Parts: sequence; structure tokens; C-alpha cells
Amino acid sequence: MEIRPYLTFNGDCNEALALYKRAFKTDMLEVMRFSDMPKNPAWAIPDEYQNRIVQATLKFGENFIRMSDCGPRQPPANSAETERISIAVETDADAARHAFAVLAEEGRVGMELSETFYSPCAGVVFDKFGVMWNFSTPNMRELVKEYAIENFKSGLNCAESVFEALQRSGAIKVPPETIAMCVGFGGGIGVCGHTCGALSAAIMAVGSVHGRRDPKSVAPEIRSQEAAQKYYRRYNKLVHDFEQAAGAVSCSDITGSFEDWHGKERRVCCLKLIGKTAGIAYDSIMMPQEEAFVLPYGDNIAGLE
Repeated sequence: MEIRPYLTFNGDCNEALALYKRAFKTDMLEVMRFSDMPKNPAWAIPDEYQNRIVQATLKFGENFIRMSDCGPRQPPANSAETERISIAVETDADAARHAFAVLAEEGRVGMELSETFYSPCAGVVFDKFGVMWNFSTPNMRELVKEYAIENFKSGLNCAESVFEALQRSGAIKVPPETIAMCVGFGGGIGVCGHTCGALSAAIMAVGSVHGRRDPKSVAPEIRSQEAAQKYYRRYNKLVHDFEQAAGAVSCSDITGSFEDWHGKERRVCCLKLIGKTAGIAYDSIMMPQEEAFVLPYGDNIAGLE
């Protein structure tokens, strides 16, 4: 069963379609006007209804809403504002701010967009047609963790689970097939028990955002110094944050206390750590480059501070 919102208008559905397309930068899947209906002498359509909407469908991500005008034999839709039913929109903060501003142009703000206890950015606006839109942005860090745990439960390995979660959430912008890089890191690289695959995936994901795009463009005499002076600091912190969460960085040390590698207890341990690692990776991705470049070093083999 699927339930879809259906909005009814009093002759201004065309105007509403234009507003919503502009607010949500969305596509129209279909539109049928009264003039497109089969001719029926028993149900003549008045001229003023010809360009009105019988049914239109707007796409919102993977979802859609349907809209129409009242027909000539229907009672008018109640145009008064109502708070009993609203359309809830969960999206990223930039998209929420854009849509909210457009809908508020000739509408009314019920609650300004702001940080709340349940969302980093939430607000309510009534558009010019009286439709109530309830905006919220998810806690992306928690969402990434949920995705990673869901991935591991579905059979992805530890590295794939973390990488795909960051990919699916939009935290990293990389082609879908780049997840292929992750398969070999499972079980500490081919089940050798070395560096945890979740940590390896986190480093790759963070590097896809903050790594050096063209290292050869840096003068040869300062290439290695630049990496140490600036870039390594972020990854040093990431590894230490992971080690604090896991107690170790190698798969063998993390899972060595479990008698049965294939047993439930080991899998539960890895499941929890995969969620934590996805959150740690997200935090690192969100850290601005200028902030990361001046992080103090933790323990390191080069004696850097």
C-alpha cells in the first residue's frame, strides 16, 4: 500500500504547479487538462474550465504528489488554511531554505527555519493557497550511521558499508562504481586482520573530499612537506578518533577476543563499530580544510606537533 498527498484547487492549480516547480526545482511527470478529456455531450465542460487541471503529478525525489482543480460539478475546495494536514518535506538545508523562501513569498510563515531539538533546520510555512508545508532536515550524522549499519546487515562488508553510507547520504560526491575499491579491505584487507576495513573506507571517503586533487602540480621540493604540514593532520585525528572508539586499529586486535569469527558476537561488535566509524568519517568530512590544516598532531612516527 502507498499513500500519496492529493491537493485540490479552485481553478488555480496551474499557478500552484508553477510555484511548486520553482520552489522544489522538480519535474512534472504528467498533466491532464479538462480540454484533454474525451468529449461527452452529457458532461459538457464550460469554456472557463478548459485549461484547468484534471490531474497533474509532480515528482519529489523518489516520491510524488498529485494535484487537480475542482470540476464544474464539484463543490469548491476549502481555501482556508488548515493545520490538521500538512505536507512534510525532509531534505537538505539548502533545498529547504530555497523552497521555504519561495513558498513564503505570498504565503505566511508559521515557524521560521531554525535549529530544533529534532532537526538541525526545521520550519513551517503556509503557501498562498493555504497549503501547510512542514520542512525538516535530517541529522545527517545519525543518518549516515543508520545507513552504514543497514548496509552491514544486508551483507556488505565493513568497508563497503561505511563508504556506501557516506555516498548515499551525499556526504561524498563520487560515482557509484567507486565502491568497487572497498571490497578488498574487508576483514582487515582480504581477511588478513590488518587495518580495519571500516577505517580504510573512512580514509578513502574523506580523501575524496579533502585530498590533494593534483599533487604533481605542487612544486617537487615541497610536495612531501606540504602533505605533512597540512593534509596528514586530518587523517591523524581520524585514526586516533577511531582508535578511541574501537580500542585498536587492526581487525585482528579488535576482533581477537572472539572465539568464533563467524559468530554473532563478533558480527555485533563490527556492526556497532561500523556505525561509529561512519559517524567519525562524517565529522571529518564536515571539518573545513582551514581548520584541519592547523589541527595539533596526536601520536605519530615522525614526531610532528
